[in-house]
Amino acid sequence: VFPPDDYRKELAKIDPQATAADTPGITTKTDGVIRMEGYFGTKSREAMLGLSLHETVHLVSHKPGRSGQKNSSAIGVLGEGLLEGLVETVTTDILMKQKIKLADPSRRGHQKRVPVVQELMTTYGIGTQLLGPVLFRGDSERMFRLMEAAFTTAGWLEIQRLTTSNNPDGAKKRMGELRAAEERAHPGAFAARLKQAGPAVAVPPAVKQASA
Repeated sequence: VFPPDDYRKELAKIDPQATAADTPGITTKTDGVIRMEGYFGTKSREAMLGLSLHETVHLVSHKPGRSGQKNSSAIGVLGEGLLEGLVETVTTDILMKQKIKLADPSRRGHQKRVPVVQELMTTYGIGTQLLGPVLFRGDSERMFRLMEAAFTTAGWLEIQRLTTSNNPDGAKKRMGELRAAEERAHPGAFAARLKQAGPAVAVPPAVKQASA
């Protein structure tokens, strides 16, 4: 944990485009190091718990600890925005399970990306049984095939871009449009893919109704 002035210098070395306001912590998996900005004053070496936990989830994501890649392997199938939204969703879940009060949303990360992950989970049945292996085991193939069936490959890339651009409403709207178009073109294909994904994966009512 670096005092704010020192942290800004460290951050500039790693990502010259990033600002401390948007990136209060950064994990470099190439060296397995988390760098955080001190939060409580100009000389502070204490960071916010939730922000630090978010970076810890990054560190233990696939491949855990030090690896040859800058980011988690999940970035390939999720893109930056959805990866960050998923990591923050996991962070929130850990804090809530431990009965730790959440910080104000303004002090939590990637709040415009989390809603798109939640939409995937609640509306389209892409729950923890699918997202967990993507983030922690590098199991991306099954996720990609599901997204291909749900939204088409080009559509999934568009959803990724909208999420990375911090446009959750646009991403969710586009998801609905793409899903409706794919259902008309290939009735029931996505629901069938979800069932094939494993017995622990629940098919949401909205998907069942669309495929009926």
